[in-house]
Amino acid sequence: MRQDGSRRKLIPSDHSQALRLRLTFYALLGGMTHLFLVWLCLYFGFFRGGLKVFLILASADLLGRLTFLALVATGINLRFKEPGLVLVQMVWATLCVLAAIYFVEYGRLVLLMFYLQVMLFGAFRLRREGFIFVTALAVLGYAGVIIALTAYHPLNLNPRLEWLQWLGFLLIMCNLSLVGAQLNKFLRRYRRQNYQLKEAMDRIEELAITDELTKLFNRRYVIEILNEQMALAARGVSSFSVCYMDLDHFKVINDTLGHDAGDKVLKRTSELLAASLREVDRVARFGGEEFLAVLINSTVERSRDVAERLRRRIEQESFPELDGDLKVTISIGVAEYQPNETVDEVLKRADQALYQAKRTGRNRTVTIPA
Repeated sequence: MRQDGSRRKLIPSDHSQALRLRLTFYALLGGMTHLFLVWLCLYFGFFRGGLKVFLILASADLLGRLTFLALVATGINLRFKEPGLVLVQMVWATLCVLAAIYFVEYGRLVLLMFYLQVMLFGAFRLRREGFIFVTALAVLGYAGVIIALTAYHPLNLNPRLEWLQWLGFLLIMCNLSLVGAQLNKFLRRYRRQNYQLKEAMDRIEELAITDELTKLFNRRYVIEILNEQMALAARGVSSFSVCYMDLDHFKVINDTLGHDAGDKVLKRTSELLAASLREVDRVARFGGEEFLAVLINSTVERSRDVAERLRRRIEQESFPELDGDLKVTISIGVAEYQPNETVDEVLKRADQALYQAKRTGRNRTVTIPA
């Protein structure tokens, strides 16, 4: 039986995928913003290609972005080395912007400002090498656009102004690349520290509910489990039984072989008890050599059978720490929770059953009625 069924609140396993989907959707919205600016250029007569070219560019742009969204929404992106698809989305956005500014007669700087959003998008996931690649692609691509415009459309082109704008674009992109890389580095450090903090908090919580020697739940936490089960039983959701267990003549083991041998017996007994119960059941070290098992949705008859199996498992186990005539056995008292009982009352009945098992010879299981 696993002993991790606690209140530990773990981050959902699909949290990262949900974040990827959200960022990809934002990238789609950014692409639509870019296309709106291009449409304004078309509307005011600044777009050389006309409506046909605009529709071709818009269709290709949206098709690519919708493809990225579909890959993330369906989980296919998880098959890739970089499931966020950040770099490839930034490359696609860069190519779409470069294609658009080639056909824009005036207002190219308005479209180039779109790179602020592209670089910001990369800050969440892209490393420095990725920023350098995207910056180089954008700067060299813009230079290629200027050269192509000089060759094929020189009449409406001011080369000095274009290259001055290119130089400004180069400097701004380099700065954005540096800032984006530093921001990404900070975010990665923050996520790493946040993960380490969560691990530390989980460890503290585990220590608060776990017995240090046996790694079972401790007394305080099993009382909480009993209260939770009582609340469920009060609503008719489930019921439960408890098995109050005590190792027989454990003091003899400590006095004869020492506390180190006694600790080893306790740890091995704990392993056997935990391994012999269901996933939904809980077992705790209740104090000293006493243990308490909470059996979920288990009648007293079934619980007695479970207790007998536990008792025989302990009795048949070979403990290498023992020698001579010493043998480990366990006595068990079983009680099923009854409506309107308190935790103390159900434990008291189980304790009475355990006392009866001790008094009538030990190494046995006794049940007690309500």
